[in-house]
Amino acid sequence: MTSQTDSIQPIASNIPRCLHRTPAGRRCRSRVSEPGMHFCERHTYLHTNLPATSDLAPQLLGDLIEIECAEDTRRILSKLFILLAQDRIPQKKAAVLTYILQQLLRSLAAIEREALLQAQEESSGFHVNLTGVPRPIRDKSSAGLPHEVGLA
Repeated sequence: MTSQTDSIQPIASNIPRCLHRTPAGRRCRSRVSEPGMHFCERHTYLHTNLPATSDLAPQLLGDLIEIECAEDTRRILSKLFILLAQDRIPQKKAAVLTYILQQLLRSLAAIEREALLQAQEESSGFHVNLTGVPRPIRDKSSAGLPHEVGLA
């Protein structure tokens, strides 16, 4: 006489496991959703809707080679928003790109402040040129110190 678990085991082992792998390299333990499929119900959507992000650079950047002003950053952010709304770019990648653009925008503001300060210094006329000022004599033998001169 066979038990009920013995009869169920061969059927369950005939159904393949999901092929999804975690970032740590572990394989999903769920069974595939349908025979002939490679992923379980949870991972089927994830793997069928993966966008091809390798070809998004021309759409994001266009003819841009370098981000030089806030307008370039705004243009890229608007294109990034459109791609994210169309579900053509993963949210994590969009967040990373947004963070990088934020840092670039901050650095552009710092560069503009430095250029403004430099322009103000040049236009104010207040510039100290110390190239013709005589330097103090540091040699003890040639200059008399107050105690050597007899000023005690």
